Amino acid sequence: MERNRPDLIHVTSPGFMLFAGLFYARVMRIPLLLSYHTHLPLYGRNYLGWIPGVEEICWALLRFCHSRADLTLVTSPQMKEELESNGIPRVDVWRKGIDTVRFDPKFKSEEMRKKMTDGNEEEFLM
Repeated sequence: MERNRPDLIHVTSPGFMLFAGLFYARVMRIPLLLSYHTHLPLYGRNYLGWIPGVEEICWALLRFCHSRADLTLVTSPQMKEELESNGIPRVDVWRKGIDTVRFDPKFKSEEMRKKMTDGNEEEFLM
């Protein structure tokens, strides 16, 4: 990590790399971006609802982690509102999808495909 020194650390939350990402981002003074994909308090309520206060425990854990991020991206305006109303700062919506104007099939170019596949046009290109 020190040798390659990234410009940004991006970690999904919740996830098993979350605490390592928090640690390295702060120690190395690298901006930290978290993307929130699994609504932990809802999972807690649905699967561990027998534990008293499980939703608040989940929110406390999320506040602890996400308050240390430079930015948290979520999948919808509704999720942004919920995280912010539960004390999580610096939240924005990550608009996903394909720009169908920019990436219209009308721009398909056999010449560019040949160049991008190094002459192996039948091979998969991503």
